[in-house]
Amino acid sequence: MLRRLIFFAALLCVPSIASAQTALTLGAPYSDHAVLQRGQAIPVWGTGQPGERIDVTIGTVTVNATVGADGSWRVDLPPMQAQRGLVLRVRAASGAETALLDIAVGDVWLCSGQSNMEFALRQATNADSELANSSDSDLRLLLVPRGRSHASNTIFSSPAHWAASNASSAANFSAACYHLGRELRARLHIPIGLIAASWGGSRIEDWLSRDRLSALGGYEGDLAALDAHRADPAAADRAAQLRLEDWIASHAPPLGAAQFVGDPARGTWEQWGDDALASFDGVARYSATVTLTRAQVAAARTLALGTIDDIDLTFLNGRRVGMTTGWNVPRNYALPAGVLHAGANSITITVLDSGGGGGLYGNAPRGVVLADGSMVAPDAPWTLDIGAPLADSGPPPLVPWANGEGLATLDQAMIAPLGAYAVTGYAWYQGESNAARAALYPAQLSALIADWRARFGGSRFLVVQLASFGRLADTPRSSNWAALREAQRQVAHDVPDVALVPAIDIGDVYDIHPTNKREVGRRLALAAIAPTPPTATDPVATRTADGVELRLDQPYRLLGGVSSPTGLEACNTAGQCRFVTARLIAPDRLLVAIVPDDTQIRYLWADSALVSLFDAQGIPLPPFRMTIAL
Repeated sequence: MLRRLIFFAALLCVPSIASAQTALTLGAPYSDHAVLQRGQAIPVWGTGQPGERIDVTIGTVTVNATVGADGSWRVDLPPMQAQRGLVLRVRAASGAETALLDIAVGDVWLCSGQSNMEFALRQATNADSELANSSDSDLRLLLVPRGRSHASNTIFSSPAHWAASNASSAANFSAACYHLGRELRARLHIPIGLIAASWGGSRIEDWLSRDRLSALGGYEGDLAALDAHRADPAAADRAAQLRLEDWIASHAPPLGAAQFVGDPARGTWEQWGDDALASFDGVARYSATVTLTRAQVAAARTLALGTIDDIDLTFLNGRRVGMTTGWNVPRNYALPAGVLHAGANSITITVLDSGGGGGLYGNAPRGVVLADGSMVAPDAPWTLDIGAPLADSGPPPLVPWANGEGLATLDQAMIAPLGAYAVTGYAWYQGESNAARAALYPAQLSALIADWRARFGGSRFLVVQLASFGRLADTPRSSNWAALREAQRQVAHDVPDVALVPAIDIGDVYDIHPTNKREVGRRLALAAIAPTPPTATDPVATRTADGVELRLDQPYRLLGGVSSPTGLEACNTAGQCRFVTARLIAPDRLLVAIVPDDTQIRYLWADSALVSLFDAQGIPLPPFRMTIAL
């Protein structure tokens, strides 16, 4: 009996074979129809039974590895030339086996950014025609599913597979990335693999790894808040809400005479046609009154405000009734008991706009909603006061775990699962959400470039400069978007093998998402295959008796029906800028009319601008800002 008990006790101490075994798998980016990077070692990895030998075969090449104690394995296949129709086979000593079919070897590009990179082909110009002609078995697409994570993931948030380009697979794929690949296919005649991983509204901080954010510095508080949110989401949300509410209230403009009168039906305040609002990002306050009878006060149920971009803090008669984050979320606030009275009632809405459009917008009815569904609208148009721009007040304490504010969370959910998948280069279209903090962008983008190169190999990094958005400038003024473009240009100048891809001429002054993504893709492809990346150097400046002569990096010509270059400004030692005349005295030389105390020249320094100088490939001279010696 004792021997029997010892035997059964021993059985209880031995883990079952099923629970100890790890399934034979390949890493998340691997599937049928995958494209592997030519000309460099090809990492392949996965999971298996600890201690077991794994053989990985492609064509006539076999490489083996032993599964580690953690159940993971990796091999590096030798460099291969471009080809197609291969089988990637993985065998374990136990007899387990998996095989991927229709594998190609060619060039792989990782495309990432925010909404203008995420913008789908089905939404782009000539979508029906593009999709009808999208079938190409040698153009392969991998669309990374959206996802956020507080920890570094090895799998995507939902299944993802490589697919040959066709009307079905390309419809929801990044239009800019697709056109990059299509142009490369036409020029290189090899298989092209495209990986698209983007999220509309995201900041560059969301795509940086925790290690890079820590190395950059300044994110310790946000990273700690992120960890606190992971441990207790409800408590972290409450604390963050209070911090943000206090910040908005403390940065609201002082009470006084309203500076502007506007109708939300005309759009965000940038669209009102006032120079002071044309590029304003910061805190502003709307004010209105609504007059109610005693019966209407008794029947009042909610305050309806429509959509507000981005965050509102709303008061009725000095009492807080609600706060909401989200540029496209309708505001409908329940009314606390006793907040209204018969007669005139004041409504104040303090709005934080962190970039792009700002404030109340749209045709939705606004006012006090009564029990029968009727509404009492404000007595007169909304008035608006503005405070300091974010460039002066500094960034607000936005939560680091929400959409577009998820420090490192997009890296951990959408980039980390790519592992060490080998690529030839990168296409990056992002910056709209960072325009109010352009001074930080060069260090952030440089860190992202270094991080991805270390992970995935590849060198050429293509940066799309922000396209035009917002009203055209008729006088020189500050511009967050121009500052962000200059930050992008600075990185292209300072970091080797970074190509600047201007897009200021193909934007839309009324739409932050211009639909001409085919031209973006063409320019990306030209920059991708150029022997050296397009330069972002300052023109060489020489003062002359007539002003200053600028020697450009290559020949340019005037287009658009103009006789002289447009968009040039000179700024003096007091920081005052003005538009100046210029002449193209040679294809690569500009003569700009300045006076002796001018120390800076700016070109296309505006949210939107008329562009007149183009090179032989139809690409504009990029916007720039440069210092000239006295």
